[in-house]
Amino acid sequence: MLTQLARWRVPLGFLSFVVAFWLVTPTTASVLAGAAVAFVGQALRVWAAGHIEKGAEVTRSGPYRLMRHPLYVGSGIMAIGFGIAAASMGTAILIL
Repeated sequence: MLTQLARWRVPLGFLSFVVAFWLVTPTTASVLAGAAVAFVGQALRVWAAGHIEKGAEVTRSGPYRLMRHPLYVGSGIMAIGFGIAAASMGTAILIL
């Protein structure tokens, strides 16, 4: 069961993306608030990417000294920003 689900995770992600956009009901205020939150997530991702040294030891500088997976955390914050910008409970549920 989990193997089958793992094979479908990318197509299901694209389908969820389409459904999320179909459900959005943005307002100017929600877009501005969501963009501000998403910006924080993107800033974290940029900061984290600047500290990665592939093929070297485990990174322990920058955001990696504060959390184990700052790239994933940044992506999660960006998703929350999209949910705020969408101003839709259905989209927020899909994001969760």
